[in-house]
Amino acid sequence: VVAAVAIEIVIVFVVAEAGRILLQRRATTKYHFGGRWSNTCCRHQRPGEAPDAAARRRLGEELEIRADQLDVVGRFEYRAVDPASGLVEHELDHVVIATTNDTRVAWSPLESLRDVLGGHATILTPWFAPALEVMLAAIAMDPTLGERYPAIASCAVGMRSNDVSAAVDASEQKSMTC
Repeated sequence: VVAAVAIEIVIVFVVAEAGRILLQRRATTKYHFGGRWSNTCCRHQRPGEAPDAAARRRLGEELEIRADQLDVVGRFEYRAVDPASGLVEHELDHVVIATTNDTRVAWSPLESLRDVLGGHATILTPWFAPALEVMLAAIAMDPTLGERYPAIASCAVGMRSNDVSAAVDASEQKSMTC
C-alpha cells in the first residue's frame, strides 16, 4: 500500500572545512534500504515541528552532536521501492545543511565522492543523490549560503545536478572535481 500523501522527513548533511561531508551507513537491520550509505541523518518531523527543529533534535538523538550552524535549503518529493523488502517509501524531504566542531566525527571529502562510491548506486539510499543535488544547488544559487559554507560552495559552483547523478550512476567516473 502506497501512502497518498508523502510523509515529511528532514535529511541532514553535516559539512566541514575543505569540502568534507559526514556520511553514515544504515544498519543492516533497517527495514528500508539497510546497509546502504547515506547522508548524516534523517528524521520524521513531529506534528507541527519545523524542519530545523527536527534536524537539531535528530543530530542530538542519533549522533549526540550539536549543530553550530544549520539551514533548511530546499525540499523534494520521492517514492522508492526497497528491492530487498519490497516496502515503499513516499516522502517529502526537507534538505538541511549543518556544521559542527565536534571532534568525535570522521569526514569524507565531497570532491572524492565518486571514488568513495565507485559508481555503485545500489550502495546508496535512493534519497541521497536528489538530496545532495538540492543542497549543492541551494549553495550555488544563494550567496548567503555560499558564505556560510565556503568549502562546499567551492564544489557546488562547479557542479551541475547531472554531475551529482553521475556520481552515483557512472562507474567510469573516477573523481568529482570541484
